[in-house]
Amino acid sequence: MDSNKKLLLLPNCFQLVGWIVAAAAAVCLVCTLLLSKTPFLESLAAVLGTVGLVAGLFLVGFSREKTEDEFTLHLRVSSALTALLVVFFLWILNTIVTVFLVRFLPLEVFGPIEIALDCLTGFVAVFVLYLVLFKIRLAHFNKKSAYEE
Repeated sequence: MDSNKKLLLLPNCFQLVGWIVAAAAAVCLVCTLLLSKTPFLESLAAVLGTVGLVAGLFLVGFSREKTEDEFTLHLRVSSALTALLVVFFLWILNTIVTVFLVRFLPLEVFGPIEIALDCLTGFVAVFVLYLVLFKIRLAHFNKKSAYEE
């Protein structure tokens, strides 16, 4: 328990705030994709939606669980390590694919593909993958421990 008290985690109530912000931002992003005639990367709503989504997920990912103990700390660390490894290998694959695609595709076609590939290998991808892995592992553990009782 002592090592967990040293963690810089937000209080548990920030999870709800984070989910609300992330959901509102996701709706903003979907509406922007469906309704906006300007290019996605030039739209202020898209930028605000993306920042809001990442900020909301940040609040969710770095808020304490109701029962924060050594096991949840272990789940956090292993999820972060797994996310880093997966995104690292995606980055290597992205680099290899980029070298070959730039030789065969015209720049008009290659540009959007490169942007999509960069999104899969950036910091946000590491963070989102960490959050997904952590929440899935935590739910699996909670389900298993409830079944055993």
